[in-house]
Amino acid sequence: MKKVKILLVDDQSLFAQSLQTFLNNYAPDMTVLGIASNGQEACDFVAGNTPDVILMDVRMPVMDGVEAVKHIKSSFPLVKIIMLSTYDEDEF
Repeated sequence: MKKVKILLVDDQSLFAQSLQTFLNNYAPDMTVLGIASNGQEACDFVAGNTPDVILMDVRMPVMDGVEAVKHIKSSFPLVKIIMLSTYDEDEF
């Protein structure tokens, strides 16, 4: 069975590392390819290591998640992206 390749993108390193540990221990059908701390790092990473799924924070320095999604989807339309947010409101 092919493992689902995941990229984690969050500027909170403790959260990203905890999520990586959880996935490594409890999701044997998934593998974390890497962790990026902002949208620009995510775009750079995807150019060389295309994941199946990206778990991406919305609010990050350098390039936010919304802008990163635009860049990634324009070049890699098949990559699935799940946005993560701590916003209390639907609009940002």
